[in-house]
Amino acid sequence: RNWAKTLQLPEERLTCHVIEADKPATALTDYARYNDVEQVYICARDDASPAHSGLGAIAAKVADEAPCSVTLVREEHS
Repeated sequence: RNWAKTLQLPEERLTCHVIEADKPATALTDYARYNDVEQVYICARDDASPAHSGLGAIAAKVADEAPCSVTLVREEHS
């Protein structure tokens, strides 16, 4: 929510949700599909899997399967 405040959007234009699931990528994709989501922002954490080019398995799956635009955001490393 703190990050979203910088967008200065009216409250009715932005929602933030926490989703818990055994298969988080599927849960996020399903949520986006059934709720007509226009944009998903997801952290693309670094991992050791070369199959996902360092995006992280969940972020890669959401970016590949979501029915809307997906923005992958990298964490800033100190």
